[in-house]
Amino acid sequence: YMQEAVSCAVRIGKRGNGMTFKQQGKNKQIIDCHSFQQQLEQAEEEAAEFLLAAQKLKRFPDNKERHANLIEETADLLIMMEQMRVYLGCESVDNVVDYKLDREIKRIEEAEENAAGCA
Repeated sequence: YMQEAVSCAVRIGKRGNGMTFKQQGKNKQIIDCHSFQQQLEQAEEEAAEFLLAAQKLKRFPDNKERHANLIEETADLLIMMEQMRVYLGCESVDNVVDYKLDREIKRIEEAEENAAGCA
């Protein structure tokens, strides 16, 4: 995974995934220390915590504590998703991300042509 993490870090500088080089370096240290299985389990936990925080914020949208909790859980999930990206192969994941973003842009453009706009 070390080579993939370095490769991802180089690509990040060009493409930008939201993590700084410093953050990417810290993430690489974590990846080097833990197994894929350990981090996959951690990713599951963080995803569940994010979902709970989102649900709570939807019920109490003006609650600052709930908003702050969603920010924290978003950060945790982003860290784990970047680790999964490295473990699974940055290029493979990035290709799927590109496809999905392009697909959604096409849907938006088609909706605008049909006067439906963003929904």
